[in-house]
Amino acid sequence: MFFPRGKILLAPLTTFKIGGPSQYYFQAENKPDLIEAIKWAKQKETPFFILGSGSNILVSDQGFKGLVIKCQMSAIKCQKQGLIYAGAGLPLNKLLEFSIKKGLAGLECLVGIPGTLGGAIRGNAGAFNHSISDFIKKVEVFNSKTLKVEEKDVKECKFAYRESIFKQRKDLIILGAEIQLEKGKREESKNKIRGYLQKRRKTQPKEPSAGCIFKNPPGLSAGWLIEQCGLKGFQLGKAEVSKQHANFIVNHKKATAQQVMGLIDFIKRKVKAKFGLDLEEEIEYVGFVPRGKRGH
Repeated sequence: MFFPRGKILLAPLTTFKIGGPSQYYFQAENKPDLIEAIKWAKQKETPFFILGSGSNILVSDQGFKGLVIKCQMSAIKCQKQGLIYAGAGLPLNKLLEFSIKKGLAGLECLVGIPGTLGGAIRGNAGAFNHSISDFIKKVEVFNSKTLKVEEKDVKECKFAYRESIFKQRKDLIILGAEIQLEKGKREESKNKIRGYLQKRRKTQPKEPSAGCIFKNPPGLSAGWLIEQCGLKGFQLGKAEVSKQHANFIVNHKKATAQQVMGLIDFIKRKVKAKFGLDLEEEIEYVGFVPRGKRGH
């Protein structure tokens, strides 16, 4: 049953640990809950934002003026050999664990990504030369314009590098997806996971962050470009370009969204001046006043 709560501080609900309060907040445990919440927001003409694990986003210091819906839909089941259905709110690590228990392989590359299935599909998350789109067969969505549940096959999802139709069309709310995997061997999968985790620990910071800030330009590494500008360890307030991986900005306990934004703009100017390239953000801005591509 839908019953929104008042102000909830969003910072603790994000991996960056940054951000002000939501005007309204609701945890959707199932599809009817989520759909009812969206219908309420539409009726009240109130903006809404679907929150998964809180990774890959930067929330404004002023928070979000509208309804934040925390997606908790974590159902998972095997439909037939190699085919899994999972809810949008299922953490990727739980999806990976389930697939290995069922003797299915393919998702090992997602280990260590602190996201939910819905967020991963929306941003076509991936690592180690694989993306979630490699395994998606069908995505179930709620169309907030028509107020109907729809299914999108993989072609209709228009997946590209860190992109999908769901990023372009915010009226399509991901409910769940069918994932097609191959039969595998548990020990081989576990060995792959150990190797990937070792690489992550060596290259990625432990401090709070949103993950990679920028998309990699074609054929290049955003982290390398930023490092070549001498910005590793550069700090603005409590926001710092990670000394481990220059495409991460880390929060030293009390960084503000304004400081992170300032650092992002500074990095973009430096890379533009040195290489003539425009870096594009991979993270999503939540609650900001519209500015160019930013804002909601």
